Amino acid sequence: MSGPGVAHEFWLEPSDYQPARSRKLTITHRNGQFFKGNSYPYLREWFDRFELWDARGRRAVKGVDGDDPAARIGPLTAGVTVVAYQSRNDSVTFKTWKEFRSYLADEGLEHIEAQHVALKLPLAGIAEHYIRCAKTLIRVDGAPLADRHFGMPVELLVERVELVSGDDAKVEVRLLHDGKPAREALVKVFRGKAPRDVLRLRTNGEGRVVVRLARADTYLLNAVVMRPPKAGMKEHWLSLWASTTFSLK
Repeated sequence: MSGPGVAHEFWLEPSDYQPARSRKLTITHRNGQFFKGNSYPYLREWFDRFELWDARGRRAVKGVDGDDPAARIGPLTAGVTVVAYQSRNDSVTFKTWKEFRSYLADEGLEHIEAQHVALKLPLAGIAEHYIRCAKTLIRVDGAPLADRHFGMPVELLVERVELVSGDDAKVEVRLLHDGKPAREALVKVFRGKAPRDVLRLRTNGEGRVVVRLARADTYLLNAVVMRPPKAGMKEHWLSLWASTTFSLK
């Protein structure tokens, strides 16, 4: 399998973050950097989960192999529709130790370097499995922002949004790893209007970050958790990538 590559964000992009009720819209799979990326088609062999959750309940998102945008959903119901996607395992190999260390530093995974050395793992040809766990929050008829927990291996959950002024909102987000708080993990916040001006926040002891965001913008949140692979896997590490997109406009 050869899906979207590691070391770049993967996210879900709806054609409208605040559509009117009864409308239909598309969901695009994107992979890239700084909230800009290439689209990837619907391919059933690439994922374990592609679902939506709205006022009518939780169900699979259906598509046809090769479709790009990857999905079409609707008619929509009032409230928030949450779409989630969990990829199957894919792998990447870092040719050099320098390349691997640079990747760890960029994703806030510096602690893995010492573990790697302590385990006497190779310093070249470092193999990694990775899984993508992406969500998008669609506010139908401008409903207040809300989220759903799908139980993916790693997941960003928007728990609370508090308006602090006419222009800003305080957003509380929790990062869960196997359903438990992911502590001291790096959460990157990309803004649609200034995608290269990236906010970098560390989760607290409860796996939470709180960030003040401008209401007139669209956001991509991204976080990575890394752990040893399951028994029987030949790779040296497993990385779990969580992303969430939403608009506060």
